Amino acid sequence: MKWRKVTGEERDQLLASKKPSGFDYQPYLEVIDSASDGEVVAVEIDARYERGEKIRFSRAARLRGKSLSWLAPSEEDEVVFQLGPAKAPRSRARRATQ
Repeated sequence: MKWRKVTGEERDQLLASKKPSGFDYQPYLEVIDSASDGEVVAVEIDARYERGEKIRFSRAARLRGKSLSWLAPSEEDEVVFQLGPAKAPRSRARRATQ
């Protein structure tokens, strides 16, 4: 495998061309902010992008210190969730076998 470290002007040029990595969660945050803990919210989406929409809503909820419980939608072009308080982080450690 052939590789090299990029330095100097070439490095600066490459880093300057880097696009901002931020995603605009504003529409998702508006939905989260409009609901209270325990409320159920249904959002119309394009069914082809359901997975991505769920990821974006979950991230927006985490930004607000909330968590989502996903529910089965009654319509194919919806995602439905119940808003709640943030859940305690799960341990990544393996359970000890006894």
